Amino acid sequence: MGMNYYLVKEDRPAIHLGKSSAGWQFTFRGDREAGVVDYSSWLDRAETLIAQGYTMTDEGMSPGNVPGYMLADLLAKIEKKRGLLDQQPSNPDDTKEWNDQDGNYFIDAEFS
Repeated sequence: MGMNYYLVKEDRPAIHLGKSSAGWQFTFRGDREAGVVDYSSWLDRAETLIAQGYTMTDEGMSPGNVPGYMLADLLAKIEKKRGLLDQQPSNPDDTKEWNDQDGNYFIDAEFS
């Protein structure tokens, strides 16, 4: 079982940040088209969107019922999970999933 995390803003599509699953390192939602290809660019995007008025939420929460989950809380969870089972792309030739230079696992497609 896992929990997905999003950035939401009224009248805008939710931005999927990634998923935390029991026993595994965090799975990041990459976006090659937007330049989100490693932890640094993922964090830059999240910080930029928050500065533009997006709010963090977790799975199952509607924009009108956001619990006020903070980026710092998610970053702490990501750090706590480092060293747990890591994921590797299932097909090394598939450009939709990859590990960045630090071993963070990214998927450039929607997942749940």
